[in-house]
Amino acid sequence: MLDTNQKNTASLMHFSALGKYFFPFGNLIFPLILWILFKEKSDFCDKNGKASINFQLSFLLYGLIIGAVAIGLMLFFVFNHLETYETSHIHHHFFNHDWMLPPFVPFGMLVLIGCVGLAYLIFDFFVIVSAGLKAQKGEVYRYPLSIPFIK
Repeated sequence: MLDTNQKNTASLMHFSALGKYFFPFGNLIFPLILWILFKEKSDFCDKNGKASINFQLSFLLYGLIIGAVAIGLMLFFVFNHLETYETSHIHHHFFNHDWMLPPFVPFGMLVLIGCVGLAYLIFDFFVIVSAGLKAQKGEVYRYPLSIPFIK
């Protein structure tokens, strides 16, 4: 039977991941500290701590992959169209619409990257809050897209 203390601790393990908005890597450090302190005292806290840490590690990995792809695409588009941009401005070919491409492609990519990043943060926030509320009810939340690094 779960007591209120176990539910509160498990819930705090999830909510503490929001510490990333105040402290670098707070999303990993705070749940990890709580999990280390309480994993031996309660199986419920152990499961919730592992779930929180696994999700934060998974999302860190996904963020690194998204960032690497975004930077690679930006560099590709900028350097791929740089020669066309310079050539059209040197020869003043204003009827050639290639001169319009370079400023808009990086801007469009920045908007796309910004939208993906915002969706990433919103999804992360709502999943953490959902997990914390489920733990408060005495349930172990199964995070979507979570890789089980800690078993």
